[in-house]
Amino acid sequence: MKKILLIPVTLLLVIASQAQQVNGELKTLIEKSFSYSPQIQESEEMMNAAELRTGLVKTGYVPTLNANATYSYMAPVAVAQIPTGPSSFQEIRFQPNNNYNANLSLSYTVYDFGRMQANVRKSKQELALSGDNLGAQQTLLAAQISQYYYGIIYLQKSVEIEDSLISVLSENRRMTESKVNNGDALKLDLLSIQSSLDMEIMRREEIKTSLQKQLIFIEFLTGVSDFSVQNKVFDFNYNNREVTNIVEVAKKQNFDFMAANRRLEISKSDLRFNRSQFLPFLNVNAATGYKNGYMPDVNQLRFNYMAGAGISIPILDAVKTTQQIKITKSVIKQQEWRIQNLENSISRDIKLAMADVNLQQEKLGLMEGQLQSATEALRIANTRFKNGTSTYLELINAAYNLQKVQLQKVQIEYNLCLGNIELARLSGTKFY
Repeated sequence: MKKILLIPVTLLLVIASQAQQVNGELKTLIEKSFSYSPQIQESEEMMNAAELRTGLVKTGYVPTLNANATYSYMAPVAVAQIPTGPSSFQEIRFQPNNNYNANLSLSYTVYDFGRMQANVRKSKQELALSGDNLGAQQTLLAAQISQYYYGIIYLQKSVEIEDSLISVLSENRRMTESKVNNGDALKLDLLSIQSSLDMEIMRREEIKTSLQKQLIFIEFLTGVSDFSVQNKVFDFNYNNREVTNIVEVAKKQNFDFMAANRRLEISKSDLRFNRSQFLPFLNVNAATGYKNGYMPDVNQLRFNYMAGAGISIPILDAVKTTQQIKITKSVIKQQEWRIQNLENSISRDIKLAMADVNLQQEKLGLMEGQLQSATEALRIANTRFKNGTSTYLELINAAYNLQKVQLQKVQIEYNLCLGNIELARLSGTKFY
């Protein structure tokens, strides 16, 4: 018994451990996107409409009260001549020419053998499905914002690395110009350094253009036109590293899973409703008001009332109901297979994301040593170049090697961050 209880407790601990908050800067962006995005606003309106439909379905439990007033003129009408003497007759009308009827009528379904209950249950599930769809869109939008946000950090760091390389090349160009003027270097060396410098300046401009595009996407998703990143750290973490645990968490938290299960429940509610169509339903009705047409004075308006009950038993539509039940069962099977396919797809995506995250972590562990070696190599090459014991080629190669290592490190950190975002999205972790 203890082992059985341990499973759900462990799962709850796993889910709780994944609840995390992003940094305040990113969180503010995500919140602004929720209030700005037309798709989110549309989903919220759809949810409001679903809530109103639920209220509308519940009105089926309320009796229907109507006020009615009718007038009709009829001719001819039934008339009888009753003899009252040897040559006299009394005309008796059985119906007036002018017919008036004003009344209040009440109708109420006393028992419908689960029809209304099934409809209410379905409407509530449709309301919950609207909430799941809204949550799925919010999670997807939050993931997109996070990707662009950390993409901006990646590009800004890349610009800084390019600036550092350009600074090194600019200093080398200055020293080479001095050496050329003193006759200690060839003009070809100066032209080669200038060519490398121009290439890196062009590359920096390309990165800046990519950065500008990222900001355009941020503005498109959030409406923020003057956004600038202050927190330049890849600080998005997802600590769970067990694929099985993540899949189990996803089954509980992922809105796509929740929506798929909700659609299955809606189909089951349809099945219950369709089966209830075989059953009778009992209703009562009553009316009271004034009308004419009563003997002996058919033109006089008289108070009247009526009360009764009735039962309706479906007979001729049984074949139609049976066919509808078969269709609904088929839909239920489709939904079950769809859930299985979704589970397989999410499990696959989680495994792929986990493999990529593990790879990036291994790479990151190897980068520190490479970075130290490249930094030391550039220091030595720069010293040798200043002392005239090496050529500019050694210096440029050392500078490029350091730049390459720095860019690789930033790229790995960025890829690791993207992998964590994807794992959080797939698991349904609410990080916003």
